[in-house]
Parts: sequence; structure tokens; C-alpha cells
Amino acid sequence: MANEELAVKLHPTGCITGGTTMQTQDRLKRLQLIGRVQLAYEQLKDTMQRYHDDSPRARAAIAAAKKRLSLLNRALAMLALEAAQSSPA
Repeated sequence: MANEELAVKLHPTGCITGGTTMQTQDRLKRLQLIGRVQLAYEQLKDTMQRYHDDSPRARAAIAAAKKRLSLLNRALAMLALEAAQSSPA
């Protein structure tokens, strides 16, 4: 089985025709993740401004926004580490 056929079977949603397409897709995924981290940060900031009181609802909303930002930030850090390890020194 050719590498391209294997790639198509492993990644059926995208049209993968070569290394440059994979690199482009990876770059787009990284940019999307960066955008999601920025959006989560803005949402946390807005949530903290919206809830000035110390109600259970406010604490829950802030905790959820912090958790989302933390998870996305961790994913971005892992992606950066992976990219740093795979790049030639």
C-alpha cells in the first residue's frame, strides 16, 4: 500500500496528497488552537468582569472559564513542545 493511500485511510476527512499539505494542515490546526486560547482568555476576562459578587453561580462560571483556558493552554504547550522536539536543531 502506498504512503498516500495509507494517509487517506488514516485521515479520511482531508485530502492529503503530500508532505506540504500535511504541514499546511498542521499549521492551520496550530493557528486555530491559538485562536481558541485567545478566545478562552477573553471569555474568562469577560466572565470575571460580569460577576462581581461571590455567589455560587459566579464562582461556577469563573471556575468553568478558568478550566477551559487551562486545558486549551496546556494543549498549546504540548503542541509547542512536540514541534520543538521534531524540528531539526
